[in-house]
Amino acid sequence: MFKLFFGVFCSLLCFSTFANTVKEDVEKILSGYLTSSQSRGLMDKLERNLPYSSSLDTARVKTVKCWFYDPQNDNNYIALNDLLTDANQAIKKAGSPKLKLDLQTCQAFHLYQQGKVSTATSMAKNVISATSKNPELYYQHATANLILGIIFRSQGSYQQAFLAFQQAYNTFEQGDFSYDKALILKEIGLIHADLHNFSLAEEQLQRAINELTNYNEQEWYIATDSLAQAYEAQGNYQKAIVLYSSILPAVTKYEDDEGNAYLLFKIAQINIQLNELQEAKQYLNKARDLTLNSEWIKFIQSITTAEWLIKKGRLDEAELLYLDFEQNSSQVWSVDSLTRFLEFKRELAVQKNNYQQEALAQRELLKIADRKVQEIADNTLLSQRLAFDWEQQKREITRLQESSEVKEQLLNLADEKAFWQIASLLFSIGLILILAYITYKQTQHKQRFKTLALKDELTGIANRRAIFAFKYNAIKKASF
Repeated sequence: MFKLFFGVFCSLLCFSTFANTVKEDVEKILSGYLTSSQSRGLMDKLERNLPYSSSLDTARVKTVKCWFYDPQNDNNYIALNDLLTDANQAIKKAGSPKLKLDLQTCQAFHLYQQGKVSTATSMAKNVISATSKNPELYYQHATANLILGIIFRSQGSYQQAFLAFQQAYNTFEQGDFSYDKALILKEIGLIHADLHNFSLAEEQLQRAINELTNYNEQEWYIATDSLAQAYEAQGNYQKAIVLYSSILPAVTKYEDDEGNAYLLFKIAQINIQLNELQEAKQYLNKARDLTLNSEWIKFIQSITTAEWLIKKGRLDEAELLYLDFEQNSSQVWSVDSLTRFLEFKRELAVQKNNYQQEALAQRELLKIADRKVQEIADNTLLSQRLAFDWEQQKREITRLQESSEVKEQLLNLADEKAFWQIASLLFSIGLILILAYITYKQTQHKQRFKTLALKDELTGIANRRAIFAFKYNAIKKASF
């Protein structure tokens, strides 16, 4: 009997501990303290134990797994859709509204990555609508706003993105989620950088970096990379190269070959701008042993090498690379890539005294510049206004909080005063009742003692004292 009881007790204890471990492991994955490899390792451990005795734990694991998907082909998308189906079934069985909203937020993010922006936006807004009036769902509300802000920023809808990020930040702040707040600060900094307001971008990105140093190293260097890009965009190459160099060990540690190569080329490019050609060459050489497959990173390698060759005066080799670029000119380049190519084309023409080519390149650069000038001016004003509005709102919130605190203190004082007034009134009424009762009793006793003094207690006949009193009163009346 004892063995049976002990076995049942151990089973319950072990199940409880295991269940708690699942919840704790999921929270660790979302905490921000783990790197991507650590999170993936923990996720693999949780997956190996599926399904769990607890349907809620099964739903937790399948929901958080959604965030680990990065579909690159049709097979990946099929696997993701299968996971979403399984996760929805598990959540339905567990009966967890929170997990359902978490999964919808993740699904909205994947829809956005697939280019289904309208559907993703609608789904994120539905989550926000479902959580807006429930304080227990503030984390789901904030996460959906974060995804919505990312979607708006990708569309260039900066004001809507800013408002979504602001809402997410304020909601995360209520729950004291420092990691998530830091991520929001980074996103807001990127908005200001997009809007060419670099002073505000630097301020927000630096705040994010300061917060993220307490969490995983990857988020820290991603935010630092964003700040370095902001410095680079405004021509502050010295600060940019210091930041890029500071994150190189971490990038080498965590990123694949193409991620490492991108940073090496970036540092080489800035060294070329600073005429540190020997330094630039060292970084270009470091990238030679890396495996580069994407056309985008190959272009970065070629254009950086071409810039270095011009600076070194090796014009024939630079021209060969120029011809390669011309052959691929039909491909769709980003504005930044096209601008960089045209600047290289112009510099090459200047060095070779090809005035016609120089004029063509200069004309194209002016077209791009003309399109940017008004956009930059408008965006900078928008950035300043958004920041001003947010500061105004924060001050208004602070003022309202202070006013509310003062009102609450006054209300507490009024309540306390009313309490003592009521207590004093009750005490006075009680004291009056006690005094009235004592007076009544004294009157009764006085009357009784008077009766005892004038009458015989046994017969009730007036005694000698009563006769003398009667006689005294009679004489007194007769004298008048």
